[in-house]
Amino acid sequence: MYFPLVTAFFSLKIMILYFLKAPVTRIDNVALAWSKSVLNFLKITVKVNGLENIPKDKRGFVLLFNHSSFFDIFVILNIFSDLRFGAKEELFKIPLFAGAMRASGTVPIARQSRHRSIKALGGAVDRLKAGAKLALAPEGTRSLNDINLNSFKSGPFYLINQAQCLAFPCVIKGASVLWPKGYFWPLVTGPSTIEVWLLNPIAPARDQDKKAVHDIKDQVYHVMKNYF
Repeated sequence: MYFPLVTAFFSLKIMILYFLKAPVTRIDNVALAWSKSVLNFLKITVKVNGLENIPKDKRGFVLLFNHSSFFDIFVILNIFSDLRFGAKEELFKIPLFAGAMRASGTVPIARQSRHRSIKALGGAVDRLKAGAKLALAPEGTRSLNDINLNSFKSGPFYLINQAQCLAFPCVIKGASVLWPKGYFWPLVTGPSTIEVWLLNPIAPARDQDKKAVHDIKDQVYHVMKNYF
């Protein structure tokens, strides 16, 4: 029962801070504490490779990660506490948790509607131009494992092209066996390790057309595919 209780506790704390109009950095710190609490309790170590590839300037970026487990969120929060996520619309129907996601700036993604999905992502363009950091799963949904990399959707790369921000590839391995798709609770039975690779950021072409979108999508896919 630890996971639902600690999630409810931190979600409520985030909502209270939001309604009190607390600085966003305080909300970020609560999200970081939530991720560390879960990982520490379950004795999960996160090994990060490529920290030197994190952009040093104030340019915004979209972190593009392979998504096979709920643990991916905790892992990413553990590295970037000030990063915003894109999440499927269905999660915004969960009481309490939905309020925490809105308070933390999570972007709702309509997976069943390409038009609504692009519209939602389009609202993040100005934020990225101003230096925001956003995490999206280009596969579009959680995969069954982290052995294979599924084909990518175009939405995240349309956003990158429009915002002229960096595409920041990220590969996560070891999370899916600890909390596979289809399970409500983690399957962790002892000390475990999740490994992360932060790869070289890729700048989009300045052309605002479909070819430029597909070109950067292909570049990111092939770079990440090398790890599968």
